[in-house]
Amino acid sequence: MIGIKQASKLSETSPDTIRYYEKVGIIAPIKRDKNGFRQFSERDIRRIKFMRHMRTAGLNISSLLEYANLIQQGDQTKDERVTFLKEQRDQLQKQLTITQSAIDQLNYKIDHYDEHMSDAKHLI
Repeated sequence: MIGIKQASKLSETSPDTIRYYEKVGIIAPIKRDKNGFRQFSERDIRRIKFMRHMRTAGLNISSLLEYANLIQQGDQTKDERVTFLKEQRDQLQKQLTITQSAIDQLNYKIDHYDEHMSDAKHLI
């Protein structure tokens, strides 16, 4: 078991974010030692990392709470969790396609910038 500073380092998540995730229920309550200090397991670290990745990818808090609630309900929600994960993956894939298209457009514009500017000069 490790403390919050090490958990923060391992999960690449700030201590404040970890506390927030616990407070709102995105991660299960962390076990505490006799002095009240959080004691993180490897499983806790994996969950924090997963939730941070999903949050960074754009999932909102309510979606993460939905998933966390399914986890807390146990094995009977396995099918629902898999469905949830597939839906999130599909949404992220759509977002990635849109983002890649925008990057392609920007690259085209950068690669042909002089042509675009000379065309624009004729319009003025």
